[in-house]
Amino acid sequence: MERLSTEGATGLIWDLNASRPLPQAEYVVMQGSLYHFLPEPSRVIDRMIAAAEKQVLIAEPIHNMTNSQILPLAALARKLTNPGTGDQPNRFNEASLGVLMEQYRARGHNVQSRLIAGGREKLCIVAV
Repeated sequence: MERLSTEGATGLIWDLNASRPLPQAEYVVMQGSLYHFLPEPSRVIDRMIAAAEKQVLIAEPIHNMTNSQILPLAALARKLTNPGTGDQPNRFNEASLGVLMEQYRARGHNVQSRLIAGGREKLCIVAV
């Protein structure tokens, strides 16, 4: 948050599980956390879209160690990515994130996406 302030921007950290509406903002960003809302991530994305004036930006890992064929490594990765609510066994891959974003295209949103972080993550930009 300090870096945002030094760059002249304002940011808030918000509990998306809280029932209170998100504050209005030009851009609403989720960095690497959408999988925490599986199996129903649309509920969170809908709240983000309702709060955004211009765009919703979602950067989500699509390649990660939780899917490793080396079972102890996969188990450790799930433990290390626990946000405080328990292991997070479900993750997106490129295809499943694409299917989710297609729902927003079908609703009339302009959705752009591209691989980032050497292909480990996908950035999805949803115009509201």
